[in-house]
Amino acid sequence: MNDQEKFTPRPEQEPDFHTRAEQARNPYQDKLRVISNEYSEKLRVLLPKGSIVDLGGSLLSNTALKGHNDIDLRILLPEEYATEEKIREISNAINDIVPFQKVRPVGSPGNEKFAVMHQLEFEKEEIEGGIEIETSVRPAEGYIGFAKFQSTFPQELLDEYVIFKDQTKEDKKRYKKIKEQFYAMTRWLYSQGYWDEAGKVVGTPEILQEAQKTFWGDDLEAVISKPQPEI
Repeated sequence: MNDQEKFTPRPEQEPDFHTRAEQARNPYQDKLRVISNEYSEKLRVLLPKGSIVDLGGSLLSNTALKGHNDIDLRILLPEEYATEEKIREISNAINDIVPFQKVRPVGSPGNEKFAVMHQLEFEKEEIEGGIEIETSVRPAEGYIGFAKFQSTFPQELLDEYVIFKDQTKEDKKRYKKIKEQFYAMTRWLYSQGYWDEAGKVVGTPEILQEAQKTFWGDDLEAVISKPQPEI
């Protein structure tokens, strides 16, 4: 039995909790991942050797909400191509596939690195609502990609995240707070060595429980009332 299987659902949880989460999830996630793969392949042929096209965001962690057809791609460049000049050249090369939107630096304040954002909006007959592809062209250095780690969380925790996002989606401040707490919990667990570099869980259930106690909660208001994360 692995660590995830040892996770015990909270006894007060409603019996149809997973069903509620599934109703809130985007039903087109599999189709959106196919589109993501198609565009990733189109981009790869134009990129220098050693570059990586990485899928991130809620589509990777299976927490995308219904009506949110967002595909978040990151083009991660090796050190020799991570200069502003080279990034602009690569940006021009991929512009016909995903058009340039704006310069958007990455990294923490005081340690920002040059990066650009590309964006494409379109529709597919088999998918309800518009589709948006956002592609960041950035240095690989410093990139972690927390969504791949979040995808290993117990199903109940992922379901909670989906439901709490769905319940707050009309209130930007509360919606942002839910996302901040979830990502703060992820970053803290990462700093504690809960995952190895490949994204495999190597930490104990007790570490996850401590993270939930600190950053999460038993219900929506418990999460909303948490102090501002410092991670």
